Parts: sequence; structure tokens; C-alpha cells
Amino acid sequence: MQREDGKGSERKADVVLFPSTSSSPSAPRHGHRCIPIRHVQKDGARALEILLISSKSGNLLVLPKGGWEVDETLEAAAARETLEEAGVIGDLEGAKLGPYVFQSKSNGVCKAFMYIMRVKEELDEWPEREARKRGWYSVEEAVKLCKWDWMKTALNEAKEII
Repeated sequence: MQREDGKGSERKADVVLFPSTSSSPSAPRHGHRCIPIRHVQKDGARALEILLISSKSGNLLVLPKGGWEVDETLEAAAARETLEEAGVIGDLEGAKLGPYVFQSKSNGVCKAFMYIMRVKEELDEWPEREARKRGWYSVEEAVKLCKWDWMKTALNEAKEII
């Protein structure tokens, strides 16, 4: 679902997407990611699962991520990117984790913050559904499968507070 709001911004599933603004090429880019979680019953016990998505190349499993627009909060950026990339909606819980600093091939030095998102709804249709696959994994599986060390660190830190 998309529509213009009359101010040059676009709305997708009640999340406002503002036009990007450029920043200094030498400044670290900021990314905001969610660690989407859910609790399920497995073998009579409550188990925690993490949602991972495929990268656009399809070769890597990662956490939903994205940039921060000037007109939105860090929390809104994380929730918006998670909706766009993973097709889930939920509530952010607790304080942000990080920052995690890493080198990106295309963007240079990046700094990411992570939010834990308790997923309330999985959408059948979302903006990047054709480009990405999603799957639920135990925390241990997610740590093993996730490509980047800084994401593994974030998952291990999140496990201690969930």
C-alpha cells in the first residue's frame, strides 16, 4: 500500500518514508537495525527465535537494516527498515544496543545501532518480498548463520537481555 501524503513523502503501511538527504562522504554512515524476535512453544518449552533475512544478493543471512532519514527518529528508522526488508511489524523493546562500527564495501565506515523488536505481525506482502527470503532461527542458529561478526556480537548481547 503506497500513497503520497501531499508533502513529497511516501507512506507504506502507515510508515512515512521521507526523501533522503545527502551527508558528508567522510562522515560515518549510520544504520539502524532490528533484531526481530518471537517466542514459540517447542517440545513443551518456550523458545526464543530470531528472524534473519537474505541479503539482496541472496548469498548471506543478515538482520534487517537501513539508513536514518533526517525527518525520523532512530526507532522509526529501525522499524521502517524492518517492515520494508523483512515484512514484519512489532514493538521495539528496551534501549538501543551498540553502536557497532564496521566497514562496508560500498559505504565505507558505518555505525549501527540495534533495537530488539518483538514481532506482532508477519505480512504476506511487503516492499522487498521479491528480493529477500526470511526465516526464523534459534539464537544459536542465528549467530552461526549470520555473516558478519558485528551482527553475531549484537545477537549474543541481545540474548543476555531478552
